[in-house]
Amino acid sequence: LIGMKRLLGLGTILDIMSTSNDFKYLSSPNYNPIVINSEDKERMETIYRYVIQKFQNKIFLDEIASMVNMTPPSFCRYFKSRTNKVFSFFVNEVRISNSCKMLIENREPIAQVCYASGFNYLSNFNRQFKKIKGMTPTEFHRKYKYLD
Repeated sequence: LIGMKRLLGLGTILDIMSTSNDFKYLSSPNYNPIVINSEDKERMETIYRYVIQKFQNKIFLDEIASMVNMTPPSFCRYFKSRTNKVFSFFVNEVRISNSCKMLIENREPIAQVCYASGFNYLSNFNRQFKKIKGMTPTEFHRKYKYLD
């Protein structure tokens, strides 16, 4: 009976979640699915793959622009026109997403999460985290600490 009660409890929770209007997204508030045409698909995949692989290191605009055969100014215009965000903000979103994952899954100090996510300065990390998530890393960690 304990197993059945648990199953019924899970069903009740899922029902409440599916009908509730009281929720908060865990993704970035500005998340907007990107729709690209087939011509741009390969170029955007190259950009995304590069950022996902290199976000922990310094990302040089010249390098990413040359990978997609563009000058840095052309690349910036291109990226902004396709994603509605500047490239540096996208890189910060990827870094902050990684830091959120680390804050939820690991017990590492916030400073270590900062550097492991590609930020060089704790103050910049805190500023970018708050800008993207609407709370400080410490507040985020406390809020989601129960997931441990």
